[in-house]
Amino acid sequence: MPKTESSPPAPGPTDVLMDAAFRVFAQQGYRATRLDDVADAVGLTKGAIYYHFEGKEDLLRRAVQVRHRAIFGEIATALEGERAPAAARIRFNRVIARLESGDRSGAAAEISELTRQFPAFSDGWKLLATLSHESGQAADAVTAWQRVLALDPRDLDVLFNLAVTLRQLGRTEEARDAARRFLESAPQPAYNRERAIVAPLAAPRP
Repeated sequence: MPKTESSPPAPGPTDVLMDAAFRVFAQQGYRATRLDDVADAVGLTKGAIYYHFEGKEDLLRRAVQVRHRAIFGEIATALEGERAPAAARIRFNRVIARLESGDRSGAAAEISELTRQFPAFSDGWKLLATLSHESGQAADAVTAWQRVLALDPRDLDVLFNLAVTLRQLGRTEEARDAARRFLESAPQPAYNRERAIVAPLAAPRP
């Protein structure tokens, strides 16, 4: 019999929970998020979270590590493809070292310099936005997300994060525009939860 290519394994519950946690924490903030919120997002119970994780802090830590690792791999590949100079690769290694030491602000500064050298690195801007947001620098996160959208206007996750963060900053008109763009493109039911959060932001002023 001819060989057939095997499909990649389906993500397990740990992967599903970490992906959901990253999205829910980004939407609601760490303090406002309950483990029930994460469980509800994927149709599991809170007990399932405690089976795989020690608690909320452990879930967030591991979710962020996985997300950063994925972005690191994409940026490293991009740097190789661009034949980036040694200085850029050294700076990228500094990003990883700073993150591993818990220095998110320092990592954001390093990745900011890297993206200035290679402005077309969409994944670099995404990482910078994530680091800035985690460090409480919402305005810097907005700037980085806007750079991502300049490269890829259809990135729904970035549009969603941009709309929510602009609203938190009180930039209502910009938030409304981002929310409307998100609602025009986000498919249902895959983005039903995000659509419900963003819909009030897109409503016209009374």
